[in-house]
Amino acid sequence: EHKSELCCEESFSLVFDNILVFYKKKKQLGVTIKLKTVLFSFFFKKKKKETRTQKESINAIKNKKINKKKWSKAVIVVGAGLSGGSAALTVLEAGGKVILIEKEKRFGGNSVRASSGINAAHTKHQKEQGINDSVELFAKDTAYSMFKDVNAKPTPLVQVDNLFYFNITLCENSAEAVDWLEAHELNIPVLSQNGGHSASRTHRPISGAAGGYITLGLLRSVRKYEENGQCKVIKQAKLTKLLKNEKGNVIGIEYESLQNNNKKYELNGGAVIISTGGFCYNKDLLKKYTPFYANLPTTNGPWTNGEGMLVAQKAGAELLDMECVQVHPTGFIDPKDPNAHEKILAAECLRAAGALLINSNGRRFVDELGHRDDVTAAERGQKGPIRLILNPVAVSEVVPHVNMYEKHFKVLKRYDNAQSLAKEMNIPIDNLWDTFNMYNESARKNWCPSGKKRFPGTPYTIDQPLMVGFVTPVLHYVMGGIAINPLAQVLTTNKAPIPGLYASGETTGGVHGKNRLAGNSLVDCVVYGRVAGRSAFHYVNGGGEGREGQNKQNFKKKIKIFF
Repeated sequence: EHKSELCCEESFSLVFDNILVFYKKKKQLGVTIKLKTVLFSFFFKKKKKETRTQKESINAIKNKKINKKKWSKAVIVVGAGLSGGSAALTVLEAGGKVILIEKEKRFGGNSVRASSGINAAHTKHQKEQGINDSVELFAKDTAYSMFKDVNAKPTPLVQVDNLFYFNITLCENSAEAVDWLEAHELNIPVLSQNGGHSASRTHRPISGAAGGYITLGLLRSVRKYEENGQCKVIKQAKLTKLLKNEKGNVIGIEYESLQNNNKKYELNGGAVIISTGGFCYNKDLLKKYTPFYANLPTTNGPWTNGEGMLVAQKAGAELLDMECVQVHPTGFIDPKDPNAHEKILAAECLRAAGALLINSNGRRFVDELGHRDDVTAAERGQKGPIRLILNPVAVSEVVPHVNMYEKHFKVLKRYDNAQSLAKEMNIPIDNLWDTFNMYNESARKNWCPSGKKRFPGTPYTIDQPLMVGFVTPVLHYVMGGIAINPLAQVLTTNKAPIPGLYASGETTGGVHGKNRLAGNSLVDCVVYGRVAGRSAFHYVNGGGEGREGQNKQNFKKKIKIFF
């Protein structure tokens, strides 16, 4: 039996909705999942067996039927996306205990929606495929995206000293992050060179979207620790407050049970890690910090409301760079629901494979592989609608994604040739002929008026079948959030760490500067999730906070970048 605190319904949902694909491929558990509830004897005295609901689990905590001493050094991780999962698993692998809190019914958060992949430099897959990359080159690309100019002077909204540390930690630990994921049988050997990158370093699985594959697979590993009593999970629990002792140390949380009449409960532990994501679905916060973007559609789910940031702020944490919200240039418009607020992300890897962007006249107008803010700005100057088109050469590089967009989401449409597309667009076929010829010529000359330097997908011809979808700029990611140091300790407005409080992932601010580099969200989640987990584990066990960022000066001198 798979022993769990969760009710039968939740166990069923987890197995069949989240990780069935892994069971089909691997069958590594070697056990039978019985669809019934197993009650832990220390929660209840002799009672008739019944389905254990989460309400009963919450009441057990409130009524002190959990051994408080046993969980006094537990790390409470709030948020079960990739960053929270990485933090939790790091603590568990070190021998610590974890209580994982999730607001939604299901795990994953926004992490499962990331589809292009996870960045890493100097990995075994790059070496096997003959790709020349380095930590230094990755750091340069990240730095340029942070400031849009490696020689630019920093603006007041970024903390330059911390950014050195963040960049060092992110890039130096990226290959190790991939190795760690693959140690959990999450293989990501496919590489692409996305916009803003100098080498192919964005890793994804052979089939399926990277975010869901990595996130749900990692959380599967976390949940194995429920069996030995090392991990507890509470779902539909919304963080409302951080608890402190008389010294001001964070010792637990208050949360609201979303399936128990919004009743509030307190939960104590040894440390807290906040990994609750951004706020791209919260119009009030968007209007407050970035009103210009407040009414844009978003790729984020309705759970991304920024409450983790606000709760941390009430506990004394600094919020920084909150006005830095990233707009992604390509969110698919669903022809059946064109005004939907929530859009499907047209993954960066589509353009990395050779997808082109054309305006209503069938003309290209931008380097499709430019930084996201540059592509978005160019779109705003065009007469819409904007279309994303892929020829068979491009499609062959991203077949799983194209199938998903065409068959499942129905946001890509197949055309037999350019003539049929031109007819629907009500433009002369010569427009598309000119566009394709100019693109092919740019590839031959290695020069393009838009500044494009790589030309994947060539050659484009008017006789090829095409996959086409409408796209629009969409709110995608928040660079701002809770201020942390390179050990993932949450900082006050005076830059002092709040003892016992850590944060990781999109809920943190300052890690990505003004503009996040494509593919850096997932590596941030894994690297800083692990940093937070390691730091919290050492904290509750009386050790040091961690080892990241100790070689800043040497690294800074070695790569000779920034300012």
